[in-house]
Parts: sequence; structure tokens; C-alpha cells
Amino acid sequence: MPELLSLFNCPQCDEPFISESALHNIKLPAVLRLCMSEEQADALSVFIQRPSDMETILNQQSFFKEFLYSDTLVDLFKKTQNELLIATQLVEQYEKEKSTELRHFLFYRLMEVYLTALTDIADMAGTAQSSIMSAFIARVKTFCQENAVEHAMQDMGSIRKALKDVTSQSFEVRLYGSFMTDYDAISTVENAPTLDKQLHALFSDIGMSIAVPPPNKEMKNDMFNTYFGLLIKNNKQVSGILSSYYTRHKDLFAHIIPLDISDISTIISIHTLFDYLNKQDIPLCFPGISPTRVAHIYDCHDLSLLTQKIPNIVPNDFICNEDNGIFILTGINSGGKTTYLRGIGIAIAFFASGLFVPATSATIPYYDHMEALFAIRDNTRGGERFLQEKQMVNDAMARISATSLLLVNEIFSSIDEKTALAEYSHVIRFLQQKACHCLLITHLHSLARGVAPYADIVSLVAMIGENSERLYKIKRSQGRSSNVLEILQKYALTPAQLTAERSPL
Repeated sequence: MPELLSLFNCPQCDEPFISESALHNIKLPAVLRLCMSEEQADALSVFIQRPSDMETILNQQSFFKEFLYSDTLVDLFKKTQNELLIATQLVEQYEKEKSTELRHFLFYRLMEVYLTALTDIADMAGTAQSSIMSAFIARVKTFCQENAVEHAMQDMGSIRKALKDVTSQSFEVRLYGSFMTDYDAISTVENAPTLDKQLHALFSDIGMSIAVPPPNKEMKNDMFNTYFGLLIKNNKQVSGILSSYYTRHKDLFAHIIPLDISDISTIISIHTLFDYLNKQDIPLCFPGISPTRVAHIYDCHDLSLLTQKIPNIVPNDFICNEDNGIFILTGINSGGKTTYLRGIGIAIAFFASGLFVPATSATIPYYDHMEALFAIRDNTRGGERFLQEKQMVNDAMARISATSLLLVNEIFSSIDEKTALAEYSHVIRFLQQKACHCLLITHLHSLARGVAPYADIVSLVAMIGENSERLYKIKRSQGRSSNVLEILQKYALTPAQLTAERSPL
């Protein structure tokens, strides 16, 4: 029953919400690595890429609001994660162990750790409110109440009693101290109990002496098997009861393997990120879902700036009314344009996963897909680079719909201005037809001036101060060009080329 530990259902869709390349363009994996391991960051990135729908966003928002603000639930799931990591290690040992006696013992320990963890969840999280949490608890409770599980739990008491009974014998851990070297910890989760710690706890619990490992040494993996192998072989009662337990409950074992704790690990990683961002004084909110095309994100913070250790992140607003769909952003170099785009991209990616966004408040419409296209920065020659970027844009346009968001950063900068304007006019017309949202950053100021008369296109500018200092604030351009025709005619273009229907090149 691997689905027993699953929390999230992924809508069926062939395309991820955001591609891996786009995820790296907005620097989200780099942000995650600030507070978690590479493995955890990769797993959380996969979670954020998953397709979404309106119901999924609402359900996951409700779940994370409940989970992240409950110390009881966070502690419970951290404890559960640690116990299930031990269970995973026991499964690995069980599958490669050749000794029948030791396989029976490892089987018992696996069942004990796994079923105890589930029982704790059923006992301690009974007041769950969100649909995801309550459904999870209901599944766990139903499983724990099955006859097979109840019998397995009852039989564990007999085995533990048999183990305690052998403490009257002279077996002591210190007799096998020669094996207590070079033990490699398996778990990569901070403070998670590894098998050496688990073995110490087990020995202490059943009243056996515990030898302290030499300085800078931990217990060797072989010691676990060696000690219990000798114990079982020298005590027929223990050997028999473990064999009997295996025979009675091996069918249950087949139902719970393989263990998949990815969802539980994911929510722990999200709590780690949540805690880290709070300590950095980043405002966090759960956005309302707009029933229309309106999008308001106030004081949005670009989290990618945290990777540069910038002490004060300048927030910006993203305001998209029903009449606006396309935003063209120009301005001075290093004035905050790319930062603005990345901040919006990270906020939307979090929102689509039902997570908090780095803003003081927000209302965001449902987006089924997001693309983040950045200019190619390798050593490719200008003409070849242009063709690659053109193909990249065409591929993206083939995937987007009216409920998509397209983020474009400084493409077509390797070609002449006339060709670049023609390509941009093609892209803009296509986006107008699709009626999707787009934020487009360009070095072509003439493009922003040329589209000024069109109601659905908004010109944005990176502001500078009186002394030309960079303010890192993005505002709507106040000026509107009155010489649109002159600009287009300079490059042998006409206004019709911005409005004429064109298919993807």
C-alpha cells in the first residue's frame, strides 16, 4: 500500500507547470539550496514543477496554512520522517541479508518501526481540518484498524518480551567491541536517527549493556548483524518467535513495500524554507485566487537576491488589470529588470503549488503553465544564437494558452534592431491572439514606444533617481510616444505588422 503515505494528487497532464530550464532561469533551485541539501532542493523543485489546477491550488493552500502554522503537526511529521527513514534502511538491509534468522529479525524491526509511526499519526493528528490532511489521517486510521495490522501490533509485544528475557544471559555489546569501527551513517537528513543510534536505543530499551564507541568512531554496520545473529542462534525461543512472526505477517509486508515518503519529506523541506524566509524578514502570504484575469502582487520580493547576500531587497508591485495582458519592460542596465521578472516568476511558481508567496498580499489568477525564456549567454555566434532563441520562442508559443504566463528576458539582442523588432511584433501579435499574460524585458526602447497606443499592452520602466542612480523600482511608463509611425517606418515596418495575423515562424 505505497499510496498510504501520499499526501498530494497530481492532475493528469503531459506538460509540467514549469520546465526545469525555466526553473533555473528564475534561480529557484539556487534559492532552495540556501537552506536545504542538494537532494532536498531537487525533490522540492520536482514538486513545484508538477501540473496544477484550481482545485489543487485551493486544497494545497489549505493544507499548508494548517501545517506550517502548527508546531504539533510539524514535530509529528518530522518524527514520522525520521522513523520512516529508519524503516527504509531496514528494508535495504532486509533485502540483501542472506541469513534467515537475521531476515526475520529485520522484518520484525521494520514492521515495528513502520506501524508504530503510523499509529502515532493516527493518535496525534485527529483534529486535522484541511481536506488533504483529514484524508491522509483517515487513510492511516483505516489501515491501522485492519485486523492484519492489529494482530501484527499485538504480536510485537511477545517479541519484545522475549528480547528482554534474554538480558539474564551474559550477552553484552562490549563483547563485540572489535566491530565498532567505521560505521557509515546512511541518513542525509539533519538529526535523523541512523542505525547506530537506533541500535543503542534498542539495547537500552531491552536492558542490555551498551559499550561507548571509541573517540571519533561509530558502530560498524556488521555489528548490527553479528550481535543479533549470535543472539538469535543461541536462543531458540527468540529464533522461533521471530520465525513465527514472519510467517504470520509476510503478506502485510508485501502491501507496504516499497516505502515512498517523498510527500512527507517534501512538506518538511517546505517548512524548512518557510522558517528560513521568516528569519530573513521576507514577507509571506497565501494569495487569493482571482476569478478573472486580474493579478495583484504587492511588495513582491525577488528571493534570488538572497543568493547574492544582498541585505535589503527592494520590493515591487505587479498589477495586471483585465484590460492588460502584455507588459514590456525597458530601462537602464542593472536597474532591476531581471530581478523584477524573477520575483514574479518565483511568486507564480509558489502560488501554483499552493504555497506562500514572497509578498505582503496578492491576488493571482489561475495559470496552467509558465515559461521563463532567457537570452542564450554562451559563446554561440550571433546568427546561430538568434536561430536558437527563435526556436526557443516558437516552442514556448506552441505550449501556451489563454491561462499561461510567459516571461521573456532580453532575447534577440544578437541581431540588428530592425530584425529584432519584426520578431517581437510577431511574438506580441501571437500573445494578443492567445490573450495570455506576458512580461517581456527588452533592450529595444523603440519597441516599448511603438506599442504604446495598444490598450492591452503596458510599458514599464526601471526607474532612476535625479542623479541617475538606480532605484530598482519598476513603474508604468508615464510618457506615450506620438511618433509611432516614424519609428516603425525607420525600419520599413508598418502598424499593420503589429496587428496583422501571423502564424508561428
